[in-house]
Amino acid sequence: MCKIFLSAFLGISASLFASGVLPLDGLVAYYPFNGSFENEFVQDSIKILATENYGAKFALDRFEKENAAAYFDGNGSYLEIPDNDVFSIVEKGALTISVWVSPEVLTFEKAESGGYVHWMGKGIPHQHEWVFRMYNKDLTAEQENRPNRMSAYAFNLEGGLGSGSYVQESLEVNEWIHFVARYDVKENSITLFKNGIEKDRDSLYDATYGVQVQNGEAPIRLGTRSGWSFFQGRIDDLKIYNRALTEEEILALYNEKESLVEEDSTTLFIVKNKKEKNGTVVERKLENFKIEVLKNDNRYDLKGRTISH
Repeated sequence: MCKIFLSAFLGISASLFASGVLPLDGLVAYYPFNGSFENEFVQDSIKILATENYGAKFALDRFEKENAAAYFDGNGSYLEIPDNDVFSIVEKGALTISVWVSPEVLTFEKAESGGYVHWMGKGIPHQHEWVFRMYNKDLTAEQENRPNRMSAYAFNLEGGLGSGSYVQESLEVNEWIHFVARYDVKENSITLFKNGIEKDRDSLYDATYGVQVQNGEAPIRLGTRSGWSFFQGRIDDLKIYNRALTEEEILALYNEKESLVEEDSTTLFIVKNKKEKNGTVVERKLENFKIEVLKNDNRYDLKGRTISH
């Protein structure tokens, strides 16, 4: 017998974050890629259309769970999430994007002329907003000397030079990296976090680049941005928030891995309208709440991870 417990998310303590509870305040979309490429955080007030799949497949996630991450072959495969106002920085004046990424190669076959791939972004010609970039490990003399650099940019709709933050550290093939970009109009900042740690912070707007973020009409794409370069590897657990998450919340997202439980016959995974073994239909649809499931005196979060009492 399962009981669903809803409790107000506001004012949640640091101890609850440490136990692996997701920060849900401001969450507008969640793509865990557990056998589906669709958004799994459903709200009546936000209508996110179905994801279009152009050759992406399912793969092992960072916990070695099958069919629990999205795989891109670097040769034209990508996912496309239709445009929505909630994906734009200016909609609420802030946007935090949390995602896990694992490159299968460090020098990409289909890279742009500067020696990088756009592995995720929201931008097409004349509708540029934001993008994530990864540079090749091996670069030619004509390309920028930025081996393994990972960066997050914001652009004017017409493109041109962008404002951005970056981290340049050695990477390993198939290494899982927690990448968070936090855009904040009020604080005039782009902040990049890698594996829960702030690595760089730069101005969202300055006189050099003159970037004025606007609400465009481009979709979000994973595996590419506009089809000029393609990422080879895995992407997982994409979460998009319409506010600037705190450093503690970002660290909690990184530390989710510490509370994973082994999947077995008694582990409960909640999926909207999924019928469990006992015939119970579990409905997940809420806003500004966290959801817990109690089963056999154990508590689990949205993905079946244990929650400390």
